[in-house]
Amino acid sequence: MSGHPEATPEEVFVGNTEKGDARLNELKAAGMKKARFGNVAYDINDKPLPDPWRPLLIGLSERDAYSEHMMVKTFGPDWRRRIGR
Repeated sequence: MSGHPEATPEEVFVGNTEKGDARLNELKAAGMKKARFGNVAYDINDKPLPDPWRPLLIGLSERDAYSEHMMVKTFGPDWRRRIGR
């Protein structure tokens, strides 16, 4: 995960996503209380993306919880068994 100009030193940029309360509520319910949207999302060439895209930022201390949440969301609750971990 690379940086984003709007991230504070205590935050990690985890990607661009469509802005919406449902997305933030999902992350906060999963333990990422510091999750927030930035104002301007950028593509890989540093060009601003249009609405509704926003950068998603989480607290540094929430990195492991975010990774776990995304693995469960992508592969299911038994993801460790399924990928051989």
